[in-house]
Amino acid sequence: FDVFTWPFLEGNPREALVRPRTLVVTRSTAERYWGTSRGVTGRTVLVGDREYEVTGVIEDIPHQSHLRFDVLASFASTSWASQEIFGSANFFTYLLLSRGTTVEKTQAEVDQLVAQALEEAGGFPIDIRFILQPLTDIYLVHMGRMDQVVLFIGLALLVLVVAAFNYINMGTARSARRAREVGVRKVLGADNRGIARQFFGESALMTLIAFAAGLAIALTSLPAFESLAGRPLNTALLTAPRMLLWIPVVLASVALAAGFYPALVMTRYEPASTLKGAQSSPGGSARFRDVLVSLQFAITVFLLVSATAVYMQMEHIRTVDTGFDRDQTVVIPLADVSARRAVPTLKDEWMQDSRILGASAMAAIPGNMLGGYGLRFPGMSPDADVKPIHASPVDSDGPEVLGLDFLAGETFRDSPNPLAGPDSAAYEYVINESLARLAGWSPEEAIGQRMSVSGTTRMGTVRGVVRDFNFLDLRQEIEPQALFVEPEWNVLLIRLAPGAPVRDIIGAIQQSWTAATQGSPWTYTFLDDEFNAHYDSEERLGRIFLVASLLAAFVALLGLTGLAAFAAEQRVREIGIRKVLGATRAQIVLLLGTSTMSRVLTGSIIALPIAAWAMHVWLGRFAYRIDLSVWPFVAALLVCLVVSFAIVSLQALRAAGSDPAQTLRSA
Repeated sequence: FDVFTWPFLEGNPREALVRPRTLVVTRSTAERYWGTSRGVTGRTVLVGDREYEVTGVIEDIPHQSHLRFDVLASFASTSWASQEIFGSANFFTYLLLSRGTTVEKTQAEVDQLVAQALEEAGGFPIDIRFILQPLTDIYLVHMGRMDQVVLFIGLALLVLVVAAFNYINMGTARSARRAREVGVRKVLGADNRGIARQFFGESALMTLIAFAAGLAIALTSLPAFESLAGRPLNTALLTAPRMLLWIPVVLASVALAAGFYPALVMTRYEPASTLKGAQSSPGGSARFRDVLVSLQFAITVFLLVSATAVYMQMEHIRTVDTGFDRDQTVVIPLADVSARRAVPTLKDEWMQDSRILGASAMAAIPGNMLGGYGLRFPGMSPDADVKPIHASPVDSDGPEVLGLDFLAGETFRDSPNPLAGPDSAAYEYVINESLARLAGWSPEEAIGQRMSVSGTTRMGTVRGVVRDFNFLDLRQEIEPQALFVEPEWNVLLIRLAPGAPVRDIIGAIQQSWTAATQGSPWTYTFLDDEFNAHYDSEERLGRIFLVASLLAAFVALLGLTGLAAFAAEQRVREIGIRKVLGATRAQIVLLLGTSTMSRVLTGSIIALPIAAWAMHVWLGRFAYRIDLSVWPFVAALLVCLVVSFAIVSLQALRAAGSDPAQTLRSA
């Protein structure tokens, strides 16, 4: 607690975790178990089959911390405390540097210390390095959240740009109506600077109103957005000093950017022409509006294509053949020794139930089977380079419960005593085809070969070769993997029969669990949910992309509606003349719709290659990904064109339905 200064509600931070079997709990943990966070120190709790004393209570850890927990136990409580193990990557070490000490100097000293320790230990077959990382980088940079933050800021800016383009478009479109006002003000002595200030002021007022409305909507819809983002949001940050500095800067930037072109257009009107009744916009403003409309729809199509591609990749993950069965499989964590000891008894009992197809205990479930081991063969020198592989302990029923596909050989033999590990030279291995290729064996040749995954211990025989399966998440290629029987279990998998009543079976499993484990913690999940949880961030990304694309499309179409109505109003005299000369409604719709639809089509064509490149980069994160076809692009293009045409046609039909005599008289 000299390194991490979490505020203590009870207890002495200097003494809290000095003795073995002591605990420090968070406020919410204390309240969950004892109903209060006061008077908790000195109480004892049972962890597994051992009593631990609570010696401190601290405040809850913020959600934005990378280091989150409910309970801290003293390191002296573990068997690791008295051991010196090279090559173990089970722990992180945090260094609090003195003021004036540089990271570079500390890194050099750590490297020297490691080299000295390895030399004293007689060397080590693999290279070992400790990499220093600033604590402030872990949550955002190392854990990949900074990319998401930048992406979400980018999405917000894109939607803001679409809205700003709307304001600029409508401001310049309405400029002809306000030309006489500008002419009168110039005649009365107003200069261009004063007129520009007026329009910048209008832009600033509109920005402030939009900010107030947006803030109210954001605070009202905060629970929905928290659900969308998958984490609680801290509204107190809105009043943080840095935020209070940035909000006016952003508002001023938006107001200036949105108001600049309308102000420029208005100051270019000449009093003589405007007071005579000329109402045409200064040259170039119509073309500039065309460019902005095209850019609006480029952004909209880009977001729609991206949202569609993310959705298709997530569907691919849900349905892809991972090489193992993940449906109807219950996962129960083995939280303590009592639970692990009860596994053989529980399995025997559950296998009497026809609704249960199998059960197996293992170190980790597929998707999390990350284990750094080295492949060795009999007769290899201790100093020889080993080939890194993944390996995972299971019980003898593991391959069957996972539904692995055997290419050669068979599964493990039943162990006479599942709770006892095999003799160090009598291990059995089920390996994947990638490991067989690494060793230079065909699946058939691999059967009966001798190998080890950890030095001279765990030497054993290859009993079976299975088809490659995704024991890591789908972002990574399948690598060499070995399964071996050993009672180093952390989870218990139960495979249910198809169509079995899940709720009834879970109730029966819980009853037998409680009786056999003597009250070990009970919780369960499903294997498909656990596997899909690896992609929660991508799921959130897809949902937020969808919301952003729909919002951008709504804003763009809202602006298009206003521009279409304005265009029809500006050409009302022309429409009246054409109707007198025999033009049909369809011809008038085509007349008004052609120019607008060409802008939408231009923007869409601009967006398609950019969206294709962006999605190719994003999909590159996955080793197993969809082939990006033309359909997301065609779908986004058609949606924009059809909806835009419907809006423009509606305004054109309204103009075409007017009485020519009335419009020509009023014009």
